[in-house]
Amino acid sequence: MGTPVDRAITFAGQGQQTVQLEGRFVRVLAADASGVTITPHPGSPLLRYAGQDVDAGPAGFKAFDVAVTVASTVKLCVSDTRQADNQTAVNATVSATVSPGGTLDAGGDVSCANGAATQVLAGDANGLTAIVRSSDTNTYTEGTVRLGGAGVTATSGIELNPGDAITIDTTAPIYAFNNSGAAVTLQVLPLAK
Repeated sequence: MGTPVDRAITFAGQGQQTVQLEGRFVRVLAADASGVTITPHPGSPLLRYAGQDVDAGPAGFKAFDVAVTVASTVKLCVSDTRQADNQTAVNATVSATVSPGGTLDAGGDVSCANGAATQVLAGDANGLTAIVRSSDTNTYTEGTVRLGGAGVTATSGIELNPGDAITIDTTAPIYAFNNSGAAVTLQVLPLAK
């Protein structure tokens, strides 16, 4: 075929026309919102919308049928190579206000007894995030410390090793389950709206 060929077909109402052009791709440049059905020869009918194409495969087609269900003008590009015409575009206006947190609490150390769950940060409806860190001075001789909700256990939640820190985005309370063999200290720094 060589170079791409553009075609415009006007339908007075529901109808079908055969286009006698050879190629591999038929790109729909413009069509009614209900789309256009393209049937390559040989091939099966395929419903397409503006910006979409039909690939007849390496064997290509000798002709194709174009069918619509309503009065419309269909604009097509027929070629041996895929055509990108940027016909499908979305125009959107988005407005967003992103504000940093307004309150950085002083935070503090929380002592967690061995073999128990301890609330390390109370829930806060204005809370944004909290940083929880296991002090470098902690030593775990038997198990570990895990963070989670009120039901956190020695085998649930997320593990926190000495020196590790985790940032948690939440308004809910944060608990630590200490199964390390000794009391540990967690450093907590909350940020609120």
